[in-house]
Amino acid sequence: MRRTLIAGLVVAAMACGDKAPTEPEPIPNPTIVISGNSAWVACLPFSGDCKLALSVTNAGPGCSSSTNVIARLYNASGVQVGPDIIMLRFGVGPIGGIRVDQIVPLEAVDYTTAASIQAASTFQIFPSWNAALC
Repeated sequence: MRRTLIAGLVVAAMACGDKAPTEPEPIPNPTIVISGNSAWVACLPFSGDCKLALSVTNAGPGCSSSTNVIARLYNASGVQVGPDIIMLRFGVGPIGGIRVDQIVPLEAVDYTTAASIQAASTFQIFPSWNAALC
């Protein structure tokens, strides 16, 4: 019985010994993009300052964690207008993770001045994240 066990272990070790260890598969990156329309909300009546609201989605193929989104306004010449706009999950706070095809509503932390809103002709988002398993 003992010889059979030892022989079995030797054969098993030989079968595994010729295989190189495999590298773990890389975690695919998410693709965070704007989903739907954006709007200026919660505008102050006297100053005209407003908060930017928009939704983002993860078009895949991977999931994200520790997700952050910054929006930037640009005038017709492509020059940034006003400071970066930090976006948070609407009514919740930090964005956190976003799964594939999940839509997440966002709202600016701070108000954007009426002058910046009037000078802007377009905006762009700049997401950052950690790739995560889905």
